[in-house]
Amino acid sequence: MIPNLGKMIKLRKAYAYGEQMDYLDDPAIIGWVRKGDEDHKDSGLAVVLSNGAEGCKTMEMGTAFAGETFYDVLGNCPEPVVIDENGYGCFGTAAKNVSVWVQKGALEDITVNE
Repeated sequence: MIPNLGKMIKLRKAYAYGEQMDYLDDPAIIGWVRKGDEDHKDSGLAVVLSNGAEGCKTMEMGTAFAGETFYDVLGNCPEPVVIDENGYGCFGTAAKNVSVWVQKGALEDITVNE
């Protein structure tokens, strides 16, 4: 059994909409974002995977998310990420792990409907 697989499937189905940007510039930590769309409430998410040490990726969510707070719904990173005025945030993950970052509305929805 893969931990959190069911939750990740729900997250993808409910919130992985909009343009995708990949961040594959490091062999140990990769990430991608889906920027969301207007048709899906609270859509948009960021994913960071590590095959080694913990770390973070600065990734662009877009200026539409400026000032928004994102949370690691898988619980590997307790500190939230606030998107800066240019639309960027530094999204982290624990060593040899994965983190999926969503807005508060998505976090509450997934937590309630698990």
